[in-house]
Amino acid sequence: MAVRTATFLVLLLAAHLPLGAQTLGPGYPDRYPPPFPERRGPKPPPLAFSVAAEIPLLGPVSANGAGLANGRVVLHGPLGFVSVPLAPGEEVETVQGSPLTANTDAEGWVYAPEGGWRYRTLPAGAVVAQRWWGSRHGWRPRWSLRVGSGTPSPPVLINGRLIFGALDDQIYAVRADNGHRLWMMDVGDRVSRPLALWHGTFEVEGKPREVDVLLVTPDDSLSVFALDVFDGARLARFATDKLPNGDAIVSAPMVTEDGKIVVAHQGYAPEDASVLVLRLEHHTTAPAPATSGDAPAAPL
Repeated sequence: MAVRTATFLVLLLAAHLPLGAQTLGPGYPDRYPPPFPERRGPKPPPLAFSVAAEIPLLGPVSANGAGLANGRVVLHGPLGFVSVPLAPGEEVETVQGSPLTANTDAEGWVYAPEGGWRYRTLPAGAVVAQRWWGSRHGWRPRWSLRVGSGTPSPPVLINGRLIFGALDDQIYAVRADNGHRLWMMDVGDRVSRPLALWHGTFEVEGKPREVDVLLVTPDDSLSVFALDVFDGARLARFATDKLPNGDAIVSAPMVTEDGKIVVAHQGYAPEDASVLVLRLEHHTTAPAPATSGDAPAAPL
């Protein structure tokens, strides 16, 4: 009888503990060290960034409200929002406001493509997952994580992984079904801007190879990182010291439907700004020279 009573008390206690209530971050033990699942296919090939175009603007530009709409990038400046073409020859246009944040709803939830799950980060340093239990019960908590620092940017979901950045300089990947940690990667500075996913196909040794990449712009504004979504390995880095004019990337990375990577760039002088259109290429391919867009600089 005593054994049965003790077992019942243990089960009762476990039922009231939050699922996945570990704390993530440097210095915190990983209580869930699951082995990596097998990689499907070969590793990504070595990659490199190149500048496909640089479209000048009259700055300063702000990251607040940056986004893509109708094949153009929308940025905010001192006089409001403008829509900037991603190719030379088109005009910069004024617009009323920023586009909706991609992949999230008004409350910051990210939904699984197949439905039934949703996730979000909380600025104070937490990640929560909920599951849909039907119209009668609605969304119910499934698991949650504490993070050892703030998590102001929304997560991204890919291949059963939930990936998010934090103010402790880390990028974290956890299993979407239970929150168990898969990997973490230090990118050298805080991450408060949204992450982006990029998918491409390269020909390697005569065969096509599909690659999924996580794009990160840390708050130091000096780099764009391309990380392997499988294990967080660094695949490529674009550094602003490659640019002749200024050293600040002031927006999250944005990915167009045809695979262009777009960031807003701010030069040393407040009025000196531009939109950078980047490409990810196999590193054996000679990078294309940067081209300046012909779109006229416009007061923002």
